[in-house]
Amino acid sequence: MTPLLQLEHVSVNVAGRAALHDLCWTLAKGDVWAITGPNGAGKSTFFRLVRGDLWPTLGERTYTLNGVPTRSPLQARERFALVSPELSDWYARSDWTLSGEQVVQSGLSGSALPPFPLQDGQQERARSAIDRLNLAHLAQRDIRSLSTGQRRQVLLARALAGEPQVLLLDEFWEGVDRASHIRLRELVDDLAGQGLTVLYSTHRREEFLASTTHHLQLVGGSATCSGPVRAHQERAVPRRAPAPSPTGELLVEIEEADVYLNDVRVLREVNWHLRTHEHWALVGPNGAGKSSLARLIAGEVHPAVGARVRRFGLSPRATLTERRRLIGLISAEEQARHKRDVSGATVVASGFFGSVGVAGALTETQQQVLAGITNRLDLTPLLERPALELSHGQLKKLLFARALAAQPRLLLLDEPFDYLDDAFKARLMEEFERLARLDTQFVFVVHRLADLPPFVTHAAHLEVGSIVQQGPLGTVSLPSLLS
Repeated sequence: MTPLLQLEHVSVNVAGRAALHDLCWTLAKGDVWAITGPNGAGKSTFFRLVRGDLWPTLGERTYTLNGVPTRSPLQARERFALVSPELSDWYARSDWTLSGEQVVQSGLSGSALPPFPLQDGQQERARSAIDRLNLAHLAQRDIRSLSTGQRRQVLLARALAGEPQVLLLDEFWEGVDRASHIRLRELVDDLAGQGLTVLYSTHRREEFLASTTHHLQLVGGSATCSGPVRAHQERAVPRRAPAPSPTGELLVEIEEADVYLNDVRVLREVNWHLRTHEHWALVGPNGAGKSSLARLIAGEVHPAVGARVRRFGLSPRATLTERRRLIGLISAEEQARHKRDVSGATVVASGFFGSVGVAGALTETQQQVLAGITNRLDLTPLLERPALELSHGQLKKLLFARALAAQPRLLLLDEPFDYLDDAFKARLMEEFERLARLDTQFVFVVHRLADLPPFVTHAAHLEVGSIVQQGPLGTVSLPSLLS
């Protein structure tokens, strides 16, 4: 069988840096490849190379999509559909007001915006993709108002609307709730069973699709494993029961809070308190309001009139900068704001000032704190790199260093382990446990049980913008969490 794509000793440089080295790889029709590797290994660069968005620096890349070999990527860009974190971030921060349906329609032309006017049959193709993923309830929503998981599902519908020959899913499962995760995996497996060629990246071996035929592992831009996939087993996740939380001083108080974003009510009559020694998990399906509640706690969004919100005794007129010195937030929206042409060191240092993209002169103490946290997390090599050149996972690592270096009293972590490799997750868990012993408090927004540190004491379960259950961890059902 003639391969769809063949790479022969291909190397790729990005911004003058070697990103992929001497790759020899073949993609055949009907293959389902799992792409793995640590952060910065070159997975996202590999997807861009495969789709034709990047040219090889050395070696040969040959497409055979219609029976005729060619080195031109033009046909691949039309027939290879990519869903990536960068695409999700673009729509989340776009100045264009686009509905979910319009984003799906944009997949018909492969551009960021929908074709105008729509040609015969195009609207039906877009609606068919929406119906296939059961996304009618998101079709008329502003794409910027959707949760990360909801936006990811709309982008999959966008990819399928173009009827691709090859589907590329870069870290697609991150941020997707349990029910959607199961349904979308079954959908992709079904598409693969119908002959669609699929490439997907993941940091979790237990998340390999049932239809997976091949595995490529990248480390430092080189292939360390490439070939047919071998059977794997899911490992059980050990859990330790958290210690009960004693009654303590009231630190954050939210009463009767409604929040509207882009004219959509995302939180409804929320009542929530944080006391000393408590560490919370916020759980629930995509669109439940978890990220919005985290942003409300941080003061990044404001409640409607009539609500009462108090944070660490701050004045209601406290500035955002003052709040950020006490409360740190890491989220997909926050990460997108830091994708700027500044050094990694500036990204980390900006945490001392509650700013984005700029940092003043550091005191000697601040310099020591910055050096200590970057050394403990093994991030020193990233400090001189421009943030724009970093992978999604590498930039997220710097944002952790930024948040931890500022030494806030409360850390809000929205899907903290998405896009991160196992080695860094282990270092982070150790750092979280160390800080928890030093009285830093945490609120985690998670979709996976394994992402909850053992010191978490309480949970709040949200549905459709409301807290439907909250209390000590052992008393709250967690039906939406992946094991």
